[in-house]
Amino acid sequence: MVKVSVILLNWNQWRYTVACLDSLKKQSLRDFEVIIVDNGSEDDSVPKLKKYISRNRSLTIQLFQARKNLGFAAGNNQGIAKSQGEYIALVNNDSTVNRDYLKEQAGVLDRDESIAIVGAKVYNKYEKKEYLFEEYGTTTLTGMYAGMPGIDRHTRALVESFAISGGAMMFRRKAGLPFDPDYFIYHEDTYFSWKQRLLGFRNASTPGAVMKHEGSATVRDARHMSNRFIYLGERNRVMTLFICYGFGTFVRVAPMLAASVLLLNIYDVKHALTRMRSYGWLILNIQTLIKKHVRMQRNRRVRDREIIKSMSFRLVDEKHISSHLHRYLVKGLNSFFRLYAKIAGLRALDIK
Repeated sequence: MVKVSVILLNWNQWRYTVACLDSLKKQSLRDFEVIIVDNGSEDDSVPKLKKYISRNRSLTIQLFQARKNLGFAAGNNQGIAKSQGEYIALVNNDSTVNRDYLKEQAGVLDRDESIAIVGAKVYNKYEKKEYLFEEYGTTTLTGMYAGMPGIDRHTRALVESFAISGGAMMFRRKAGLPFDPDYFIYHEDTYFSWKQRLLGFRNASTPGAVMKHEGSATVRDARHMSNRFIYLGERNRVMTLFICYGFGTFVRVAPMLAASVLLLNIYDVKHALTRMRSYGWLILNIQTLIKKHVRMQRNRRVRDREIIKSMSFRLVDEKHISSHLHRYLVKGLNSFFRLYAKIAGLRALDIK
């Protein structure tokens, strides 16, 4: 058994994958293998990657071809099933990592059995010209992203996190296959992180593992599928809340969730119909969702009130709103969300 298995998904992006592999060649931890799952690429990814593998014998690389695009969840599960490592590292293929990336993450798992998932310090480019570190993040009570307050961006200490990004996480093989394949893409990492918290484990990010991430390159290069991504993002957000919250907590969060749904569709009305389809799927598949909820809750060891202490009360993090007017409106809405959360007894991490 090797120490670490690195799983890379490739979908029509062999150039990104090669750059990622070049950064992995320089790792200070040498006891690792790379499993590449080609997710049904329609370009020349497979021959290009085979050529790279034949020329880079210093890396132990296996390439597997899926007949179709399995998505992030099932694609990674397939790669993990074919791997041998004691630890599993999921790395976005549109990323490069620093020399001690694997060593730092594996070291955390070696030292602390209470930590289930280790993340990294990630610099994102997105549409910008340079990589920027924004902050360590958490999940809001309604399943959105928000920055964690009071964290020094230059800290060298472990940063405890509610959820770890699926493209920059390492965990133990004994955790099993991490993702529910029904997710396809989006929020599967929140689902897995939440599950580990419910089982009594902690999640943390180590600043010593540094990743530079192009930022949603797969989604950006598949703009023709934008409605599909919006549909999955909203469906999976609501599905995760229903599965992971205890029923009583879900009822208390429901008014905030309903408000977030209404406001999101008013703000982005052109995609409202796409989101309506996602809500329709949730209603039509309620029996399946109940079964998923029961399975998740059956083995939980931690109460929701402890989990919520790591989450944010906010509707959205206003720092990520570019328009001054919209930021002002979001601040006002967040004030109402804060008041409701306090009244409902939802003591989030940013409620003093």
